[in-house]
Amino acid sequence: MPASSSSPPWSSQYENWYQRTSLHPSPSTFTPTRESLVFSVLRSTPVDPEGYTVSFFKPNIAVDAMGRILDVKEDDFTGISNLAQQTLNLPQTGRFRNTWVIAHDRTSQPIDRLLVPNVPGEVSELSQTSVQGYEKGLKNLKTAVGDIHELPAVLNELFGLVAEGRTGYTKGEEDVQVIAKVKDILGGI
Repeated sequence: MPASSSSPPWSSQYENWYQRTSLHPSPSTFTPTRESLVFSVLRSTPVDPEGYTVSFFKPNIAVDAMGRILDVKEDDFTGISNLAQQTLNLPQTGRFRNTWVIAHDRTSQPIDRLLVPNVPGEVSELSQTSVQGYEKGLKNLKTAVGDIHELPAVLNELFGLVAEGRTGYTKGEEDVQVIAKVKDILGGI
């Protein structure tokens, strides 16, 4: 189902955060740790079931889909990190990997998986919230979650923002070592 005509266009005050980043001046000094992890987003598609989108680490660092280590502007980092934390307060969907499913007229939609530590700054269990078929402007759910019929606003905004972490992504050209280090701290989830 397409988005209803009354739906406002997608927007966020943090939109284009990726364009405001800069390459980390000394990427070899950055080591991803579970304690510094703010959130990570993995992407599963039929072509790339083990895909990766972006992770945020304190202080103000992002690792994008190409494995580039980026400095994120403080306002963007704080705002996007706060959105990720807000997802911990959403109801559980009762579906595998806590998946919110967007209504589409075709199958085999990508699944984006958000992983957020339950206790920030510590090695704690990762809370998982997934969205299947995310597309800016589409919010109607295939099946309601309780009495919720549209993707919650926090997920709509956050998943639109994290998609920027795939800017310039070219499969086969990514820094697989950096991405593997990030995935390793996720504990095989």
